[in-house]
Amino acid sequence: MQIKIRMTAIILGLIVTGCVPGKEGTAAAAKGFLQSEINLWLAGQPSQAESFRAKLMSHKPPTAFEVQSVIPQEPDMFAFNHDLTQEIPANYREFSTYLVNVKYEFRSQADTPITKIMAYRLTWNVNEKAWHMREQ
Repeated sequence: MQIKIRMTAIILGLIVTGCVPGKEGTAAAAKGFLQSEINLWLAGQPSQAESFRAKLMSHKPPTAFEVQSVIPQEPDMFAFNHDLTQEIPANYREFSTYLVNVKYEFRSQADTPITKIMAYRLTWNVNEKAWHMREQ
């Protein structure tokens, strides 16, 4: 019985994070990837979701978040690993790109609640099989 529960949990985890074959580059996979990055940030670990402004101002991680929307966008031609190549991939039009809006709850220095909306542009690079994220 416990093995069945564990296997179900593993499969659900893979589906949510977009690691199941055939799910790469979908809106659900983008949402799952961003949620996992935000959860790292909430845990105080390095994350792609942590904003540049938050790093600069040494803000504490958010206390809560909610993904508001996932909207398809035009492909991002600059979503590739610049360490591997300096050339824009010829097939960049095949990249799935989404604008993901996230509502964050923070605590101010005066211990009052602060709500912020942040937008991320996530692009699935089919060549690298990896997500590229940019804060908007």
